[in-house]
Amino acid sequence: MARIDAFAYPGKSDPMSHQTLTSQFTAAEADADPFQVLYALAKSLRDRGLPRPDLYRIFVSYYQRCPDDDPFAEMIGDVLDCIWGGGWGKAALELYETPLSEDDLKSYVVDELEDYDGWLQALE
Repeated sequence: MARIDAFAYPGKSDPMSHQTLTSQFTAAEADADPFQVLYALAKSLRDRGLPRPDLYRIFVSYYQRCPDDDPFAEMIGDVLDCIWGGGWGKAALELYETPLSEDDLKSYVVDELEDYDGWLQALE
């Protein structure tokens, strides 16, 4: 099985290796094009089978950590729109064919973000 920590980012030749979600968001914030890095991360997690409500909650938790006037929060918000779908994101970039709903979000419980790092490592 392919390594699940090798995220392919547009324009990047070196994959990320064994980085926690926090460090991946930190790397995205420092990148010249944070949206593309965050979008690639969301797409990669989706493609590896992370349930959509969990993917949405991960991005919401990082969004909520940003100050109100932080431009990085806007980039995270743009990716959240692509995860939610239903016309909120740019049609070509929406990650799902149908929109997410509040009922979908209620069907999953997320305890700790670091649990996802264990989940990702278990797929290796």
